[in-house]
Amino acid sequence: MVLEFSPSLVACCISNANHSFEMIRRSQECVINVPTTDLVNEVIGIGSNCSGAQVDKFKAFGLTPAPATKVSAPLIKECYANFECRLADGSLISKYDLFIWEVVKAHVASSPKYPKTVHYRGQGVFMISVPRLAYVKNLRRSTCETICSSTTNNLPRISRRLLTLGEHTFPQESDRRRTIPRAAAWPMVSPSLNVTGVYHVR
Repeated sequence: MVLEFSPSLVACCISNANHSFEMIRRSQECVINVPTTDLVNEVIGIGSNCSGAQVDKFKAFGLTPAPATKVSAPLIKECYANFECRLADGSLISKYDLFIWEVVKAHVASSPKYPKTVHYRGQGVFMISVPRLAYVKNLRRSTCETICSSTTNNLPRISRRLLTLGEHTFPQESDRRRTIPRAAAWPMVSPSLNVTGVYHVR
């Protein structure tokens, strides 16, 4: 779940029954990897009765660990995107298994521009991302402000955020200042968060 753009904050729940839970809580860092449909069998295999305590998941599923630049956990080379994260707030871990992360480095493949990411819906059902729908640039300020005002007078800031969605450069990426559309980039985080335990491989 995306919480904020600057600083770049995301939240996810990791079950305390997962082998990765204690490693991640102790290290206070992780990598969130975003797979596409061509990895769905690996996603299912890694998340189905397979524990990193007994199995080397990289070797078992033919995945390639790649070194991160800001954290000690590895990236999964085959994934479309990788988000290196450090713990920003751990106050809700004990009660809700909820980790709030700051993305300190982002790696995104240059193609395809709009990947087919997989979203886990539970009960063994996955949903594939739909083609890009770009409504933001078609919104007029007057229309957006009317919608916000009709909802509550305290939400004009929503219109400003909608109208300023545009180019966004991921933070801490000084070595390759790759600017990509914010609206296209950040929704890609949500698929991996639905099955986050699968991708936090150490």
